[in-house]
Amino acid sequence: MFFRKATRLICIGFALLTNSIVTSQNIAPTLTATGNQYYCPSSEINIVTDFNIVDPDDTEAQELYVQISTGYVNGEDSLILQGSHPSIVTLWNTTEGKLTIKGAASTPVSYTELIAAIKEVTFRSTSSNPTDKSFSITIGNANYLPSTGHYYEYVSAYGITWSDAKTTAASRSYYGLQGYLATVTSAEEAQLVGEQASGAGWIGGTDEETEGIWKWVTGPEAGTVFWNGGANGSTPNYANWNNNEPNNFNGSEDYAHITDPTIGVKGAWNDLRVTGDPPGKYHPKGYIVEYGGMPGDPILNIAASTNIYSSYIESTKSASICDGGTVSLEAKATQNADVLWFDMPSGGTLLHKGETYSVNINTTTAYYVLASINNCISGIRTPVVATVTQSPVINSVTDGYICGFGSGTLLASASEGVINWFDESIGGTLIQTGAAYTISGLNKTTTYYVEVSLNECKSERAAVTMEVYPEPAFEIVESPLIYCTGIPITLTTFNAEGNYIYNWTNEAGEVISELPYAEVNSGGMFTVVATSNEGCELSLSVLVEESHAAVITNKDITIIENSENNSISINSNLGKGEYEFALDDKNSSYQDLPFFQNVPAGVHTVYVKDKNNCGISSLEVFILGFPKFFTPNNDGQNDTWQITGLGTEYSNTSKISVFDRYGKLVKQLGATSDSWDGTFRGVLLPNSDYWFLAELSNANNETIGSIS
Repeated sequence: MFFRKATRLICIGFALLTNSIVTSQNIAPTLTATGNQYYCPSSEINIVTDFNIVDPDDTEAQELYVQISTGYVNGEDSLILQGSHPSIVTLWNTTEGKLTIKGAASTPVSYTELIAAIKEVTFRSTSSNPTDKSFSITIGNANYLPSTGHYYEYVSAYGITWSDAKTTAASRSYYGLQGYLATVTSAEEAQLVGEQASGAGWIGGTDEETEGIWKWVTGPEAGTVFWNGGANGSTPNYANWNNNEPNNFNGSEDYAHITDPTIGVKGAWNDLRVTGDPPGKYHPKGYIVEYGGMPGDPILNIAASTNIYSSYIESTKSASICDGGTVSLEAKATQNADVLWFDMPSGGTLLHKGETYSVNINTTTAYYVLASINNCISGIRTPVVATVTQSPVINSVTDGYICGFGSGTLLASASEGVINWFDESIGGTLIQTGAAYTISGLNKTTTYYVEVSLNECKSERAAVTMEVYPEPAFEIVESPLIYCTGIPITLTTFNAEGNYIYNWTNEAGEVISELPYAEVNSGGMFTVVATSNEGCELSLSVLVEESHAAVITNKDITIIENSENNSISINSNLGKGEYEFALDDKNSSYQDLPFFQNVPAGVHTVYVKDKNNCGISSLEVFILGFPKFFTPNNDGQNDTWQITGLGTEYSNTSKISVFDRYGKLVKQLGATSDSWDGTFRGVLLPNSDYWFLAELSNANNETIGSIS
């Protein structure tokens, strides 16, 4: 069964004996104390407002103990006996936070003197922000915890096992209260039996039954689970394991132990084997005995307790305002405490008392609040800030414009803060944030409104207008246009719907005209940009293709002659133009194919026409012809042989020499007038193969070539 530890504010004590075993003949004294008070930081305060000891059968005691049993901070807190007490000496234990009051000559001290001494014991803290404290006043040496009503005793026993400690603790009693290995169920209890104890030692927890399930197995809490798992486990109520504990490091580490105070967190726990570790910091040095809460325990009032409370500011509420004015600041203190307002974090002037402080300001100002009881002005002051933000302003705005259905950008600049764009001068919808607002798709001029905000302070809204202008509208000559080399052409715009500024450029970006038209002397892509009075632009381009009449020479002609199918081929790469071809008739139909076949021998004219109407070029050619054979038999058919096709440009001085198969000259003819009848010196030559050599001269009797 689980027993909750009892809580007492005032406890009464014990008989005059100082050992832990009492006799039934002695009646325990009753200790009573009053004096729950508020403490002013850095001051001294009596721990009681009244104190008394009532004992039917004794009038003196050997010692009396006063301990800061809750909230003790070593190095900050102290207890001091004030006044003159000649028969009394004191001893202050900084570890336990305990003041011992005893006879100066190790002799008993009368209750009257002890009562007077307790009334003059004062508490002082050097902290400017101390926590609440509980004081216990006992005749016995065991530490008393008012929140549980239990007593705690550290017993030194170097090397004692956990099992022996458990047994020995159960055999001890404290003024009739049954002892047991301590069970620690709260942070207050952990501090008293750990941090404020005399040394490290065993406590009453173990997981020997089931690994990882830690239970209290002593005292009223026996059977209560207080931890599940290892170092990363969890507690269903309270546990105070040291760093990385429990870890079962050596195996069978099933027993809870308050760690040596030099290791990790002071007063925290680790797990050890039943015998502990070998001599060293993890070797058992004793155990903690707890008294109280067991069935059959007598009801004792051998201790009394009081408390002091520290007031503090629970919450604050700062305030802000734009450009100055009255603000309301708030602060809430613990119950019964006044809120004092100061102008400095220390010292300074008391400005106001109360939870609310209204003040008119024009610059950001910090005030400082203190929770005060009984006009205490010591302690930590908490800042409460009244913030004044100067409203930002719009420095400038820049209107924008859109051409046609394009896009435009509105601009705004501000002193500081975030610039916001709205569709209304008041209220409306937030549509954009930032210094620039780019808009597209408008079909009419529209006004927007811009403001700037900083820390909830806002400027007045400024209007910014997006004008919508039409694009320039005009036409340009259709492309491609043809430029015949050497004959300039004019590019022009027409049907313009406005008075525009024009700018013509060539492919290199060079300006060639600033008029509605431009004269060009080359091919390429030409662009005109028209700009309206509002600055809107439209760009159109025209392609000019360059062409010219063909340049044709004999080198561009290939003739196949002296065949059954004489032909003329013309090189198609005759210039920049696109060409078509005709033979002998300039006005006949032209063909794309630069080739003529079945051409009779003789003089012919080749015509090359540029399809872009840049001119017709011509070249006269001739096809040389001669019979492959002839039959000089006077039958009227093929009776003679001669060269055909020579034109008038060849003079009659041209001559043709005929040779037999042995190279003998058998006949010499005039190229343009003579023929051969097959005879040599009047005698008909036999049937055979013969060769000829034609030596050609022009009209000026200049030799221009030969054919064989």
